[in-house]
Order: sequence, then structure tokens, then C-alpha cells
Amino acid sequence: MSQSTSPDDHKRIVRRVYEEFTNQRQFDLAAELFGPDFVDHGSPAERSGVAGVTETLRLFLAAFPDFKFEIEDMIAEGDLVHVRGSISGTQQGAYAGVPASGKHARWSAMDDFRFADGKIVERWTERNRISQLRQIGALGG
Repeated sequence: MSQSTSPDDHKRIVRRVYEEFTNQRQFDLAAELFGPDFVDHGSPAERSGVAGVTETLRLFLAAFPDFKFEIEDMIAEGDLVHVRGSISGTQQGAYAGVPASGKHARWSAMDDFRFADGKIVERWTERNRISQLRQIGALGG
């Protein structure tokens, strides 16, 4: 069954992804927000499906339990939504082969979402990983 949604509807859904699913850890919302065949381009293992997006967030939270995504800009057109934001968190667990540093970091992020039938079916992710790794002490400079 096809569900028609507008760019404003898409923005509301993406806002829920960050505010409720991500920042409030409401993992049970995944099936409501993401399509069953969701593909996460740019995540470390390009996990797919509802279980994949939840697993990716849980793995990241193991390293940065106070992880938070703040939306700075959001643009929607047709079936696409672009988000520019920032991520912050304190590294309390191993991340990318780096032992827990206890250091707080804040880095920029951009996500692009594609919708079909009222759900997110694809996400492309760009993170300023160089800044993140420098702040947790993994890189010099």
C-alpha cells in the first residue's frame, strides 16, 4: 500500500529519528520510521533493515553513551531530506580500535534521507571523523 507524504511530513519523521530514536534511545520506533529494506550507506558496515539501523546506534552508544545529535539545518524536497548537524559525546568505550579515552568530543555531520511509502528507505552519512578522532586523542594535530 502506497502512502503519500509531503516534504514537511518527511522533515517531521527525520526530526523524530534524531530526537526520539537517537537522542532519547526509543529503539522501538525503528520499524515506524524506517522501511524494512532500509539501506544505511556510509555506516561502518552499511547495515540494512530496521535491525541494522538499531544495531548501528547501539554499537555507537557502547562507545559514546551520552551521544547526542543536534539538528542545525534541514532541507526537504520531493522524497529527499538533507540534514546538517553536530554530534557530541564522551568516549567511554572502544571506538574504531581506539580504547576509551574519557574525552568529550563534538563534530559535524550531514545526513541525506530518501523516503518511500512514508518511511526512510536510504540514508547517506558524512561525519567529520578526523575531528572526532583528534578530539578523543586517536590522531595528532
